[in-house]
Amino acid sequence: MERSQVRKYFKEFPKWAILFILIGVIILYAQISGEAAAQGVVAGLLFMAVGILAIVLNVKGKPTDEQFDAFVEKDLESVKKEALSKLGIDESEVIAEPDVIWGGLSSRSDCFAGLKKGKDKKFRQTPQPFLILNYTQNQVVTYRCDLDLDTGKYLSPATEEYFYKDIVSVKTKTEENETDVKEPRKFIFFGGKKKKAKVNEEYFCLNNSGGDSLSINVASGKITEELGEDTILPSKETAEKALNNIRRMLREKKA
Repeated sequence: MERSQVRKYFKEFPKWAILFILIGVIILYAQISGEAAAQGVVAGLLFMAVGILAIVLNVKGKPTDEQFDAFVEKDLESVKKEALSKLGIDESEVIAEPDVIWGGLSSRSDCFAGLKKGKDKKFRQTPQPFLILNYTQNQVVTYRCDLDLDTGKYLSPATEEYFYKDIVSVKTKTEENETDVKEPRKFIFFGGKKKKAKVNEEYFCLNNSGGDSLSINVASGKITEELGEDTILPSKETAEKALNNIRRMLREKKA
């Protein structure tokens, strides 16, 4: 998969094309059942041709879910290297595998934004927020950014350091917020309107004794409201894994 295919992956299936094909079939059937007219036959074929062409153009060259995931993983390796560089640490100083937390729902409006539920029901998006936790002998050093998959740029990068001895809590918390939610389309041209709704937002949080805190959204009810309750959020799984790892690290360091 090439970076130029990112937008193609997120492009919605043209449901209107199915309607065009159906209209074309109805027109042709009406002409065949009655007195056939050249204009009617041409119109029917034209509707069908436009619908079929739209579907072919949408499907042709569109990456699969697996290809998209492999592309993101490759980019993620670059983000990990960027994290070490920005933090000014060498790989030899890292004492455990880094934890990578995938952010929940990006709210950026300064770049191409796409979100999609794949055939495997897994949620995917661009830009994709990441929080990387690297563990050194005395600290958790963190790097976060929004990875713009469309351009490969690291947006809003930030680094922080937390000494193990100063960390007082690491947890997930849930907050209820009101937001605009797009209703699922009920038919080809109907639905998709925005409405106000109260949704739960889940955050991964790390706090130290000095009052500093780090948090990243890992699950948003807005996603499941728009894409369905069966949507799988990889961000929740990565947050739970990081939570367990950092708690184990703290127990070892504070024992």
